[in-house]
Amino acid sequence: MDWCAFWLAWISVVQIEVGFVLLGWWAYDYRQDILLSNPSTAYWLNWAVWLSWIFAGIYLLIILCNFKSLRIAIAVIETAADYFADTKRIILVPVLYFCIGVLIFIAWVYGMICVGSVGTITAESYTN
Repeated sequence: MDWCAFWLAWISVVQIEVGFVLLGWWAYDYRQDILLSNPSTAYWLNWAVWLSWIFAGIYLLIILCNFKSLRIAIAVIETAADYFADTKRIILVPVLYFCIGVLIFIAWVYGMICVGSVGTITAESYTN
């Protein structure tokens, strides 16, 4: 992660944009095939084409308008990856607390099973 955090972040940003464009292209191509065989069923594909391309355009505008913020966020991700690479023991903290949580959950389940297996509780009066 230390070596590829920068590139993985940018690849994920580009991959979302390419995914929107390719989804629109696929819907357009499929719509063209459907129009040749049965034109009445291609109406929903027209919506898919335009919506995916509109989302691609909106996403591109958001990326362009917030490019400086995106670069700062990716720099933070890269810094966090550097910190994590330098401090490998930090992975033990969530694992340790997860194990403690599982043990506490097991203790509660054991306690509920013990209370549930007591049997029927009846009220008895004791007189001296």
